[in-house]
Amino acid sequence: MPEFVSLATRNLPAQNMSLLELANSLVNFERTQNPEYRYVAPTQTTLASEPAFKIPQVGIEGQVKFIEGLSMKGDKLYLLGYGYSSDHLPQAIQKMIASFKIIK
Repeated sequence: MPEFVSLATRNLPAQNMSLLELANSLVNFERTQNPEYRYVAPTQTTLASEPAFKIPQVGIEGQVKFIEGLSMKGDKLYLLGYGYSSDHLPQAIQKMIASFKIIK
């Protein structure tokens, strides 16, 4: 499987939810959609110098890795996903994540 990066933005839900509540909600949703994957509890990080959470997922046989990062700014939720199959996050993906900026 080749490495990949994906990006999506969503309007924040009408009810006020913290970033941690949104991350936990995403994990619960993903568990119902992909029960064969293992999800690790969201951990705090930064994304584009903003508070963020990352949610690691491990595939059925343990080798496919996907990490989703989420952050919010203004009325938008930013979701940055990256997948890789090697033992370590490839340097090219690390550079792309580090260079990510939210412009608005």
